[in-house]
Amino acid sequence: MQSEINLLKQQITKLEAKKAELETKNSKLLKYIIEETTKYKVKNDKLKIRIKKLEKGKTDIAVKNVRYDVENTELKAKVVKLKKKFR
Repeated sequence: MQSEINLLKQQITKLEAKKAELETKNSKLLKYIIEETTKYKVKNDKLKIRIKKLEKGKTDIAVKNVRYDVENTELKAKVVKLKKKFR
């Protein structure tokens, strides 16, 4: 009976040691996950800012293109008038 109790105590001690080891490993993994998540959130935020800048640039270029199209149309109209005038 006493040897059974001692054997069970040994098993409990081993299991407690294994539990402590797993808790330490779990803690390290959790810390790593938090660090990686933070790193990728920062990277994601930087990319979102870059996308906004690119979209603004795209809009600015589209506005310029419209202005150039209007100017081009006006110049073409002037060329047509001048051609008619000198024919």
